[in-house]
Amino acid sequence: MFIALYITDSKNSLIFQYLLGSNSPLFSHLLARIRTVCPSLLSRDDDNDSPPLFHCCVAKDLEIYKYHSQVNNLNYYCLASGADSRPQTETFTFLQLLDQTLLKYFDKDQLTVNKIINNYDRITMIFYMCINSGEPCVGSLNSNRIKRVIPIKSDLSKMINHTAHTLQRAVRQPRQGILASTSENLETEEMVPWRSSNLKYPSDEIYVDIIETIHVIYQAHHRHKSVQMVTGTINGQVNVKSYLSGNPTVEMDIDLAGNELYAPSLHECVEMPQGSPSSLYFIPPDGICNLLNYTIDLDMNPKVKATRPVGLVSVVYKDGLGLNHDEFEIHVNISNSPSVPHIQDLKLQIELQPRIQELEEQEQEAQRDAEMDPEVKEERNQLEDGKIKVLRNTHGRFDNSVHPGKGTWIFDSNTPVGSLPMLRGCVEDAKHPVRIKCVGVSYTNEGLLPSGIGLRRINVRSPTNLRENNRDKRLFKGVKYVCRTGDFEIRS
Repeated sequence: MFIALYITDSKNSLIFQYLLGSNSPLFSHLLARIRTVCPSLLSRDDDNDSPPLFHCCVAKDLEIYKYHSQVNNLNYYCLASGADSRPQTETFTFLQLLDQTLLKYFDKDQLTVNKIINNYDRITMIFYMCINSGEPCVGSLNSNRIKRVIPIKSDLSKMINHTAHTLQRAVRQPRQGILASTSENLETEEMVPWRSSNLKYPSDEIYVDIIETIHVIYQAHHRHKSVQMVTGTINGQVNVKSYLSGNPTVEMDIDLAGNELYAPSLHECVEMPQGSPSSLYFIPPDGICNLLNYTIDLDMNPKVKATRPVGLVSVVYKDGLGLNHDEFEIHVNISNSPSVPHIQDLKLQIELQPRIQELEEQEQEAQRDAEMDPEVKEERNQLEDGKIKVLRNTHGRFDNSVHPGKGTWIFDSNTPVGSLPMLRGCVEDAKHPVRIKCVGVSYTNEGLLPSGIGLRRINVRSPTNLRENNRDKRLFKGVKYVCRTGDFEIRS
């Protein structure tokens, strides 16, 4: 049973709270308890000091759940009773659905703190609709139903006044008139639950966003100066923004480029395709919807070669260079593409190997000699103390981490394709050969997908043609391809 829900920013500053009962604690009181019992719950996902938690018990029969929205960079907290046998995944799924519901309701790609604060009353009513007696009310999570009950374009006072006038007219009318108006309203209900009836827009528009996230691990081969893929997957999603009048149907033809989609999940509006989900036929929801999610297994794909890079960015490195073997060099190759002008937010996380992994034979001997010497034992188990020093760099800047042997190569916000960045560095006061443990890569590009998937065509049909009623009205269609990186790593 849910007791309270809270929305905070990434620094856990309260933005919104929904208390289901008079005994529900304020977030300020709950925050003090969390800091005492489980402070790791407040850690950020990218915090290396302590791995973040997403669930813990703060008191007897009281549990706190945390869901971090990557899109909005917001934290959703749910305080629930631990007496019931609710699966933990149910609460996390509900918090994720709440985040998606708010995005669809406001028709935004991202929610800001000011947006939530300025619409505090509406968000409170949305939470009221989605939760019934402390339990998720799944049937009320439909964004169209929420928009009908809570109009977004009119103030709450106007809605209350309109309701009052409607009740006054209903009292004055005879009973037959009330029944007639009720049946008339029922006839004008929507054809499908995900789309409102009699929608009218000044211009008809439909846009498709295909987003793919790369998860791949490479093994570096220093002798051949190359890398080989160990495992890899591509997670994709097809999002649709629809602003079409009337009750149209949409036919979408997708070029899968020879890829096999594993476990595709479709929106309820899509008619189940026969065979491959390359041809989709659906009645589009109003606003934003997630039409299709899919996975491409690169390990099982015969088109993908183990030595061929996935995406536009490939990385190779060499270590143990220089007279003292304390230098390393990293080369980045950004492939050319006519549809991609630049790579966005390119970063490389560099981590050197600990000293204990590089001198196994010497450590075995030192362990026997210094078994009772705590100072020698502490020195033996530590990493290289010196910071990473940049000797030569062609692009961006380098930031050392607070942890020894770690740093981040940060590029400009936009790096042109066809570039060949290079970084050469060393470790200050290194007494042993320097080896790279792994290099993590993160970037974003628009215009090309790593799988080669694309949209062939999209047709919009309607019983009443979109252009019959208004000859001047135009139909706008567009598609955008976005590639992102998830777990992208090269290991020694």
